[in-house]
Amino acid sequence: MEYLPIVGISGNTLEDSQENVMRCPRAYANEQYITAVAENGGVPFVLPMLAQPHLIEAQVRALDALVLTGGQDIDPSLYNEEPHALLGKLCPLRDHFETMLLHYALKYHVPVLGICRGAQLINVTLGGTLYQDLSERNIAILPHFQEDEPQHSTQTIRLRPASFLSRTLGTTETQVNSFHHQSIKRLAKGLRVTAVADDYGIEAIESREIDTFLLGVQWHPEMLQEKEATKKLFRGFLEHAGSLNAKPKFNLV
Repeated sequence: MEYLPIVGISGNTLEDSQENVMRCPRAYANEQYITAVAENGGVPFVLPMLAQPHLIEAQVRALDALVLTGGQDIDPSLYNEEPHALLGKLCPLRDHFETMLLHYALKYHVPVLGICRGAQLINVTLGGTLYQDLSERNIAILPHFQEDEPQHSTQTIRLRPASFLSRTLGTTETQVNSFHHQSIKRLAKGLRVTAVADDYGIEAIESREIDTFLLGVQWHPEMLQEKEATKKLFRGFLEHAGSLNAKPKFNLV
């Protein structure tokens, strides 16, 4: 039987607001991430947020690939800045958890796909900075928090030829959705820009290291599941993850 890569999806927490339901924090991930992995060749597992490094390390060692998901803003103290007036909601535990996930993924050569916040977290963890709000760019920019439904593409981005992203999608131009008010400012060492929007905002980053699979995209491909480009992106990521595994961690029956 063909081995299917085990894919960890970084989780978030929420408090249930339904009536007559016990109000307590709940671990979750948006279903689109789960579906995107499951329908393109992987076995998805949602990773609940933890604080203990040894448990986070154990989570990563059980994986063949890691998806860092979208969500809250990243604490600017992690890149030595004071908070901007338009900074959104923070989650220090999540910052810690996902930073450690990335640390151990790099240590154990687990392929990583960062989506929106996930791409920003890759950059910050490796030493880069963010625009805490796109108003900091002080230029005419595209509307990066679209009013259209998330399954609709609203922007064109241009891909760097010969990058993993360009090779995987088979093009140097594609259309994406856009739901972010922050973006990468100073790029971390060890990364390269592999896609930009028409306003030159960074839309994708990759590792410069040949033996490190590390890809971050600023849009939300998991919400564009009917698009062929999304299928190619997740399949390329998961095929790479599967090819790295000589031995299955367990047998699927």
